[in-house]
Amino acid sequence: MQWPLGAKEGILVAGANEVDSTVDYLNSPTAVIVDHMGTIYVADYNNHRIVRWFNGSTSGHVIMAEQG
Repeated sequence: MQWPLGAKEGILVAGANEVDSTVDYLNSPTAVIVDHMGTIYVADYNNHRIVRWFNGSTSGHVIMAEQG
């Protein structure tokens, strides 16, 4: 979810009520870090990867993944 300052509703930028391995779906996210520039990093446990969303973006990018 993305919550613009002052907004009454959030904007869904990742995920849904289904399991999928595409970049914008998370399967058991276990950790979230937001850096000083607003970039979000998510450890996506069952997809064995780390996904990054730049501040204001609507799509994530895999920055590290287990091959297999």
